[in-house]
Amino acid sequence: MISDTLKAKDHWLIVNLNSYQAKLRCKKKASFSNIEEALTIWIENALQISLIITDNILLTKALNFAYWLKEDNFKGLNSWVDNFKK
Repeated sequence: MISDTLKAKDHWLIVNLNSYQAKLRCKKKASFSNIEEALTIWIENALQISLIITDNILLTKALNFAYWLKEDNFKGLNSWVDNFKK
């Protein structure tokens, strides 16, 4: 769950990227990293004020960020939300 990852962000921020464990599972670079970054910041702020975040809200916010960031190729599919949450 996203909130679990965000709560443990201090742990993940100190991971040595050159360590053996860090290299075990490499992620594909996000196609829309600027949307994901904006959405992650929005989620952190929303969790601080105890907002309930659903998949529909994530998708709506992602579409808003795509519009503002002029990401015309962003489709905003449910599968994108599922991958973002992983």
